[in-house]
Amino acid sequence: MLYLASIVNGIVQCFEPNPSVVWTVACCVGLSAIHWVQLDAIHRKHPIPRIALQLLLMIWMLFVPIYLIWTRGFRGFGWAVLNLVGIYAMTLISFFTTLLLVYGPQVFRA
Repeated sequence: MLYLASIVNGIVQCFEPNPSVVWTVACCVGLSAIHWVQLDAIHRKHPIPRIALQLLLMIWMLFVPIYLIWTRGFRGFGWAVLNLVGIYAMTLISFFTTLLLVYGPQVFRA
C-alpha cells in the first residue's frame, strides 16, 4: 500500500496539481505507513494506542524508521533504508514515466 501511494504521488507531482491534491496524496502515504505500524504492533502483541497513532501521523517520516529500529534492532535499520530507497525510487520512476508518456521524449532534451 505504501509503494502504491508513492507511485500515485509521483504521477500527481507530474501534473503540477493544486496544493490540496498534493496534501491529500501526502496524507495517504502517511496513513498507509501508520496503518502498517499499527498492524505490525498488533501482530507483535504490543498495540499502540489510537491517540498516539493520530499524533504520529504528523511525524510519520521520523516515527516509522524509529519503530523499525526499536522492534527489529540493527535489522530494522536495514529495512528502513531499503524501504526509503524503494519508496523514493518508485516515486521517481512513476514521475519520469508519466512525464515521458504525457510530454514525449522531447522533455528530456536540453
